[in-house]
Amino acid sequence: MSEALVQSDVPIRWRLHEFMRVNRITQKMLEEASGIPQSQISRLPKVSRAEFSTLNKLIPALSTLCGRPVTLADILEHDPD
Repeated sequence: MSEALVQSDVPIRWRLHEFMRVNRITQKMLEEASGIPQSQISRLPKVSRAEFSTLNKLIPALSTLCGRPVTLADILEHDPD
C-alpha cells in the first residue's frame, strides 16, 4: 500500500516554496537539515503525490530551521477551485 498523502485527484497544493521564501530558508539549508536532496525539494511543488516519509523529514527540518513548530498547514493548502 502506498503512503501518498497528496494526489492529483485531491485539491491540495504545495506552499513549501512560499513558506521557505518567507522564512528565508534555502533549498540547500533544507537539504542539509532534512536529508532530502535539493533536486527533490525543487520538484516537490510539481509532483502529484507526496509520501509520508518525505513529509516526516520536512516538518521537523523546517521546525528546526524556523525555530518554531511547523505543521502540514504551513506547507500544504486545500484549494477546492
